[in-house]
Amino acid sequence: MLATCLWLGGCYAVVPPSTGGGASNDPLHLEGSRWRIETIAGKPLPETIESTLVFGDDGHISGMAGCNRYSGRYRLDGRQFSVEELVTTQKICFPAIMAHEQSLLRVLKGALSLERDAQQLLLESRNEREVSRLAALDGAGPG
Repeated sequence: MLATCLWLGGCYAVVPPSTGGGASNDPLHLEGSRWRIETIAGKPLPETIESTLVFGDDGHISGMAGCNRYSGRYRLDGRQFSVEELVTTQKICFPAIMAHEQSLLRVLKGALSLERDAQQLLLESRNEREVSRLAALDGAGPG
């Protein structure tokens, strides 16, 4: 029995450790990362409005749009980024918060590309001329 355990232990030691952790499918290392929306289409988001984007490890995104929570699926191919099947809760809030929320959802629905620079994401959308900027929250890592 001891010989079998030692032999199995040797087999596990021979398996090389993972070097990419799925990096080929996630070149920007977004899986599991959390971001705060800083600007939407170039316009600063007031700090009093909670707006986030979370990348799940299963091709899903979720977050707080300002008033409502949202979720959907995303595709990432190099820098090309798209969001599909975007759904939200249906609460009604103050008009200023709702306006920011609608702008964010419009940007996500028209998402074209993502660029990551350390603790920041730049999101380009076909629905807006200006890019949106997101700042890393704890655990987003340097990429």
